[in-house]
Amino acid sequence: MEDSQYFVQIRDPADVRRSILGSSKQIIQILQRYERIKALRVKKLEKISQLRGLNKEINLLVAKLKKEFPAAEMRVRIGKEEKMTRKGKAELKGNELAKLESELHMIEEKIGRLA
Repeated sequence: MEDSQYFVQIRDPADVRRSILGSSKQIIQILQRYERIKALRVKKLEKISQLRGLNKEINLLVAKLKKEFPAAEMRVRIGKEEKMTRKGKAELKGNELAKLESELHMIEEKIGRLA
């Protein structure tokens, strides 16, 4: 088969060129953004590796510090004071409930008077 050449008429070549250049400009802008994103990813990975190194160093220092401290057991007991504060909180809730009930009763009375 022979290679035949075809010619196509472009009605407004200036507009076609302008649209092609605009598309090329958009592609270049997208590629520039992509390159910035790649650079940010590299920086992110560097920071993560740096943080991991610092975390390992901190863990080693904490382990050394624990070795230096004497061994001791700590037990926390719930004392009478804490039990009393728990009861006090329950009483406060009861007082608040009573206040709300009295306010509700007053509102219901006012509604009854209006009706």
